[in-house]
Amino acid sequence: MKRLSILLFMLLLIANYNLANDETNSVFFTNVTLTVEQKLEREKYLKEYGDEKTRPEVEKKNQAAIKRWFESLKPLYVYGQVLDDSGNPIEGVKLELHFHRYVLGSNKDNMTTEWPVTDKDGCFTVKIDKGGEPHIFEIKKEGYEFKPEYSKYYSIDQTGQNNPLLSTSKDHPVMFRLRKKGETAFLREDQDLSFEFSIAESGKPEGADFIQKYMIRNLVKPFHNNERLVCDLQVQATFNVTNSLWLVVMKSGNASGGIIATEKLLYEAPQEGYQPEFTFFAEDRKVPKEKYIYLKSRNTAIYSRLDVAYIVASKNFIRIGLKSVTNPYGDRNLEAATDVPYEVKKQLIDKAKAAHRQGKHPEKPDLPKLIKEARNKAEKSKQ
Repeated sequence: MKRLSILLFMLLLIANYNLANDETNSVFFTNVTLTVEQKLEREKYLKEYGDEKTRPEVEKKNQAAIKRWFESLKPLYVYGQVLDDSGNPIEGVKLELHFHRYVLGSNKDNMTTEWPVTDKDGCFTVKIDKGGEPHIFEIKKEGYEFKPEYSKYYSIDQTGQNNPLLSTSKDHPVMFRLRKKGETAFLREDQDLSFEFSIAESGKPEGADFIQKYMIRNLVKPFHNNERLVCDLQVQATFNVTNSLWLVVMKSGNASGGIIATEKLLYEAPQEGYQPEFTFFAEDRKVPKEKYIYLKSRNTAIYSRLDVAYIVASKNFIRIGLKSVTNPYGDRNLEAATDVPYEVKKQLIDKAKAAHRQGKHPEKPDLPKLIKEARNKAEKSKQ
């Protein structure tokens, strides 16, 4: 029997699900360049499938072709390795790998998940038998952080021939990187810090108090509900009529502080190198290249990291969206503790607010102890 082409086999699969006459398929195949032979095969197939007399024989051939294809599938081996940011292998990393497992005679979506774990060399292997294209969705280990931008695998289109998991070997595994976390601390966080200026407010500076978590619209009278605020960050946006862009100036709220803008995501604020201000022209829907901003503010000195999340700008207004983390204890550590219970978080926020109202740092807490006590209390309350 003449070997069926890949395209004709796709047609057979479509016919097998009674979709041969569906309009979406005609659209799909108009985007495929067919040879003359393939066009003849398609026309013959559709004609025979559309005839009730010849349809049973076509469906029989259909099933036979699917069976031959299924039996021809060979196992796919995925080889990978996980390294830290210094290039050292990491043992015990757990990965989440998804793929569709083919089951002969089944129309169900047989999504399968494998959880390989790396060995002492940071390596893992997954055997995919009778399966479709694999994808890795999660990589995790306690004490490490994974972000897609850490690995080249996530910087490309991962489908079809571009999927690096389809062409790995023991000598050429797909590589992933995790960042080793340092000592964590409780940080004051703001995931939705934004400055907005209308054209009428061009050149007018505004500020933000990171500890009390309030915006300061009037820097001359920085009060909220009769409570004096401290300006940690000052932002000014001035519309430039020459190039129709907004000139943004960011700086610390006090003269003894400073600011550093860089492309690097750091988990410890720099000790030195702070400048009086950071200036850039803002473009709509574009964040500056130096999107990470490190700030030293207040007379007692506290350190913050800002992430420029978005910029929306027109001739009429500008909005700058930021995410911030601040160490209220005066340390340069910006490694945020995760999974802090609400009651512990509230307790630490209240203490930080109270201490900074008095112009001093709060006492640094024993965070692991507080978290453990809160969890034990929660468990006892369930009993």
